[in-house]
Amino acid sequence: MGPTTKAQHERHSILQLSNVLNLRNAASPFTIILDSLHQPASPLVAEMIIRGLSRKTNIVYVSFERKFSHPALHTIQAWTHSSPTNLLSAISTALNPHPQSLVLIDSLYDLLVDKQVDLNDLFQLIAVKHSSSIVGIYHTELQPPPHDAPSTYAPTPLETLKYTATTILTCASFAQVLEEKRARERSVAVATTGLLSEAEGVVQPLTAPKNTSTPTSTDISKGIVIHAEFRRRSGRSETESFFLRRSAPTDFSTPSGALLREFAILLSRHPSFQSLPHSHSEEQDKEQEQQGGGSEMNSTFKLDLTDKQRAARENVVLPYFDAQREGGVGEGGRILYEMGWEDDFDEEEDEI
Repeated sequence: MGPTTKAQHERHSILQLSNVLNLRNAASPFTIILDSLHQPASPLVAEMIIRGLSRKTNIVYVSFERKFSHPALHTIQAWTHSSPTNLLSAISTALNPHPQSLVLIDSLYDLLVDKQVDLNDLFQLIAVKHSSSIVGIYHTELQPPPHDAPSTYAPTPLETLKYTATTILTCASFAQVLEEKRARERSVAVATTGLLSEAEGVVQPLTAPKNTSTPTSTDISKGIVIHAEFRRRSGRSETESFFLRRSAPTDFSTPSGALLREFAILLSRHPSFQSLPHSHSEEQDKEQEQQGGGSEMNSTFKLDLTDKQRAARENVVLPYFDAQREGGVGEGGRILYEMGWEDDFDEEEDEI
């Protein structure tokens, strides 16, 4: 049974995200992180690495974009391997001494398109053989060239990854989320930036405030927005938006390094998000919740009638109502018809 109250739903959603970030109980064998130029996935990946190292988890970093990495990570330079077999062999060697590990891939596009690694072979090696989790980053701006598709109806690599993933985390800029919410409240079109605007020039991320009501840039740089989609084994999915701030040393215990308390919150709970004006429908929903719900329909029209209107409705005579009462009870309904000048009255047919 799912959560029934708002508080239970909030605790349930935060627990799901916490299990994915902390790699607990194999909550998500295959997690996809979707990022863009406006909001890279580096803050989220750094948080997962910090939490993994705090739990003494073996982290294998398959790098396509970075030459240097943290010494605590087992880094595999993917571009140095000429074939998919050699790359999978290097990953297997890094996973062998440990019972459970985390495999981070900083570019799933390069893994599937450039290296031509079979996705099924990757799952069999990491998830099945070594009982480990996979976290891969996919840059949404990267689109495969047309000649890479074997046919017109073949799915793109991103569609294939979304179909097989157990959790999809989409990174979004907190400043952009606030601007989009403010535009929706004003009933104006959301401004498109970057590649979506289809304009030539330099792509500049939206990180600075435009007016006084927008939070300062220092508040925005402290965290990112995560639009999460959790998929169960039954196929049912749950979606929720979170705000994840940067971790601090005080969030972890000094002797063991374990996380003291989950600091990811729902996006709707963030003070800057709550300070924006709400729409009329949201205000009505809040008033209805404060009044204890009610069974009446939530509408802008007044549907109830006054005593005078109810009496006038009862005195209205319906068409041909006299035919239902003529002759008393038991006769049933009759047809009242008055002949006009265009009707031809035939006496013979009338006699028959």
